[in-house]
Amino acid sequence: MGINMHAKDNYRRVVELIRSNAIGPVSEVHVWVDRAWGWQSPEDAEKYRDIASTQDRPKGSTPRPDHLDWDLWIGPAPMRPFHEIYFPGPKWYRWWDFGNGTMSDLGSHWHDLPFWALELDAPRTVKTDGPPPHPEIAPASMTATYAYGSRGNLPPVTLTWYQGNRKPRI
Repeated sequence: MGINMHAKDNYRRVVELIRSNAIGPVSEVHVWVDRAWGWQSPEDAEKYRDIASTQDRPKGSTPRPDHLDWDLWIGPAPMRPFHEIYFPGPKWYRWWDFGNGTMSDLGSHWHDLPFWALELDAPRTVKTDGPPPHPEIAPASMTATYAYGSRGNLPPVTLTWYQGNRKPRI
């Protein structure tokens, strides 16, 4: 998955500091990324510089690059004509069929440090807040709050993910 940050000294040092209780027990974590790519109004797509803005799956097609085997690339997703709105990356990230949005693209990397440092496992609950679900496109902006139980001597933790125009209150 490319979680190569575990090899970096500063990442390992943060884990060491958290686990040594240098800042005391951690019960709340906030993780955010300002990328606002995905389903949103055309005005917001322009404002947040989304590189592949659309409201729905395209009806037509565009010429397929010669180097791309579209049948192989589309894999188990429902077949559709090639369109430049899907390819190349990072355009495909926003589609449920191909990448599941910013959280699936960047969330694995950004959640990694608190997950490792706090010895997290499966959350007890997950609550999301964002626009109504779109059948094809992941949201550009949303939050997700994960509630984790105690882990040995470690207290319960709430981890909140923010993306796009959602930000933690400071």
